[in-house]
Amino acid sequence: MNVAELKDRAKELGIKGADGMKKAELEAAIAAAESESAGSGQSPPPSPPDAPPPPAEDESADKPRRSEGSPDGSKHVPPKLYRIS
Repeated sequence: MNVAELKDRAKELGIKGADGMKKAELEAAIAAAESESAGSGQSPPPSPPDAPPPPAEDESADKPRRSEGSPDGSKHVPPKLYRIS
């Protein structure tokens, strides 16, 4: 289905805010509405979530971070390169 068809279907299901949704959001809202109406025998208009989804867990948080600089704590500064002609 294209976005226009998805918006029409969302309006049929009573989904609020469908005009401002992206295609993936429309598909998810429609699927949720259809599964709710199939399970309960009614078709209550679900509202899309206003808050953004929680961020994915950062895998790097479990890994130890590299320290800046050299092992002795001083920061390494590369030597200046001079061009000899």
